[in-house]
Amino acid sequence: TTTSSNPYNLGVRAFDYHGNELSIQNIRVYINGVEHEIDSTLHYYWYNLVLTEGANNVRVVVTDNEQYTAEKNFTLTYSPTGDKDDDGKDQELQIHFVLKADNVGLGTLIDENIKVKPGTRLGEMVEERLAAYGYQTEYSGSPASGDYFLNQIIRPGLLDNWSITDDLRKFVEMEGLIIKEQPDSLNKLGNNSFVDGTSGWVVFKNHVWVGNSMGVIGLASGDLIEMSYTLDNGNDQSLQPSE
Repeated sequence: TTTSSNPYNLGVRAFDYHGNELSIQNIRVYINGVEHEIDSTLHYYWYNLVLTEGANNVRVVVTDNEQYTAEKNFTLTYSPTGDKDDDGKDQELQIHFVLKADNVGLGTLIDENIKVKPGTRLGEMVEERLAAYGYQTEYSGSPASGDYFLNQIIRPGLLDNWSITDDLRKFVEMEGLIIKEQPDSLNKLGNNSFVDGTSGWVVFKNHVWVGNSMGVIGLASGDLIEMSYTLDNGNDQSLQPSE
């Protein structure tokens, strides 16, 4: 495939012939002949492959506990400026961005189709779009680096009409967590706003949980990016009121 995303986010899952999922110790990923270390382990084993311009050779080798081996090889062609249009100009990436906080009764805050420049990192896009809708942010690190972490989005009166359903409260309490009687601030929503240690923003790219910093996540045309507020580290995402 050809991509304008760099790093390129490769998710790997492997199973033996009995159907048992294999661990990270069974998997080796190589980029241009050099073994790459894992970056995150949420749902998939995630590798952020830093590409060089042009063709990049990727090799994934899996060896199960009985020493059976499978191998997959493919080529990633990195074009930093993306495809060209008929006039030879850089073609912008088409992204669908959704920001929602159903779990605290705020519904969908942003739902839009946008265009971004090739090479834009997910963290940069999120900061730009939040600002476009009048939100301020508190974050650590840099939106284009691996230390970026979004702590809070801020707007006066953001949580004025917040609510949590009885079913969701029961679920969270069954997990052994305590929901605060009032959020820390009616103007902020983010890390620890409702539950200490487990509430904050989670991000899905094309329906797959992004388990590492948005600052290292590249974008490709057609991506669906969903930012959703969670009370329980994402475990409550299947309990949306709309479902």
